[in-house]
Amino acid sequence: MAPELAFDGVLFPSLLPVFLISALIFWPLETLLTRAGVYRWLWHPSLARLSLFILLFAGLALARGFSGV
Repeated sequence: MAPELAFDGVLFPSLLPVFLISALIFWPLETLLTRAGVYRWLWHPSLARLSLFILLFAGLALARGFSGV
């Protein structure tokens, strides 16, 4: 994996695309969980949201690293 991505002379971290994909997956999933009322049953809903995003981000980053892309 390259340490950074060059785009028009600007360097970006190589995990930026993974972060953006994680955010695009997280928002509809979080909306679905909110409408289903899942967060009412949790002790700390904002911690659960953060944990869900971290799990998505880490899972995609690991999957990207193992795929050899």
